[in-house]
Amino acid sequence: MSYRLSKDGDVRRYAVVTPGGEPVCEVLRQGRESRWRSVLHLRTPTLNATITERSALGGLLRRVSDVIVPVHFDLTDDATGAVLARVNRERSLRDKRLATILDPRLDASVMAAVLVLLDAELFL
Repeated sequence: MSYRLSKDGDVRRYAVVTPGGEPVCEVLRQGRESRWRSVLHLRTPTLNATITERSALGGLLRRVSDVIVPVHFDLTDDATGAVLARVNRERSLRDKRLATILDPRLDASVMAAVLVLLDAELFL
């Protein structure tokens, strides 16, 4: 997979494509929406979801200090509000990430792309 970043004002748009150029998904991040905790929007051909950092306090602490806090995200279906997946990261000598897909409509390759983007975008 490859990632293409485009910027429009405070919106970052990542297009994820296969080696053949087929779209996998698109992830958008609006800077002002992510002021206190990170919020991203996932678009795929079959679903739209919002990726939200679970803790506003944890997001704020990450931004203003060097305090090591766990980072947890939920991927929520925009249409139904159902949680599609959860992402947890625990800091240690070697950071540990655990992604749990809860809904079969979310493809594992899309989840892998989201994890790479979270790592790159948020230093997860």
